[in-house]
Amino acid sequence: MLNARTEGIFLMNEIDGMRVLTSEQTYFFECVKNATVATFAIASIDPAAKLHGAQKSIDFNNPSADQIIRELDKQLKTGIETLLEAAQ
Repeated sequence: MLNARTEGIFLMNEIDGMRVLTSEQTYFFECVKNATVATFAIASIDPAAKLHGAQKSIDFNNPSADQIIRELDKQLKTGIETLLEAAQ
């Protein structure tokens, strides 16, 4: 008699990822856009991550938001474009 843990693993390709089925659980793996990783990765120094941090500072009435945006200077446009791509 087979144990429930040894019955096997099944992989199913899907349009936006891969589903892994076991006898006990189902997992779904999907690709994450580079823009999303650049924005939300821990300790990211990408301009989009800095802009996101500035937005959080504004939410908490922290005056450092202005300084963060001034430091971006020429990277501001890149940061905005990356944030827009991550938001899609």
